[in-house]
Amino acid sequence: MTIISYTGYKHDVFYIILCNFYNLHSEDNNIRNAAANLIKAREAGGESMGYETFQRLTIENFDACTFDSDTPSLVFFAAERCNICKELLPIMEDFVEYYAGRLNIYYVDVDKYAELHRRFQLRGIPQLLIFKENEFKDRIGGLHEKEEIMETIDSIINKN
Repeated sequence: MTIISYTGYKHDVFYIILCNFYNLHSEDNNIRNAAANLIKAREAGGESMGYETFQRLTIENFDACTFDSDTPSLVFFAAERCNICKELLPIMEDFVEYYAGRLNIYYVDVDKYAELHRRFQLRGIPQLLIFKENEFKDRIGGLHEKEEIMETIDSIINKN
């Protein structure tokens, strides 16, 4: 699968694909919500779609979306004030499309939900936490190359 870039002509193709994806997957709320967020961000314009690309987790829905989910999950712990998080943001946006249907990708604003940051004893941001089969599997801290992150994710979600 090729990850479509967010610039020029390909951006418009991506937008059309998202609209179709949104309509075709009306029965799956996670996919539908992710597509709707991407469409809304695309319509707002700009190179990076921003944190609105991701479904946000709160203290109330965290366990249901991660530990209790049948689909593996990746949680992006970050803050809008964090420059390193902003550098990781385009990679995370690409993952939303690339892993659609195979991995739910969420965002936790550590400024609003510091309790979640403390719960997992995270040191600094950004942090990526991966959950599968009702348990925490791995953590990736800081800024890494896209391929390195994908390798870690793939080794977890493709493992039986």
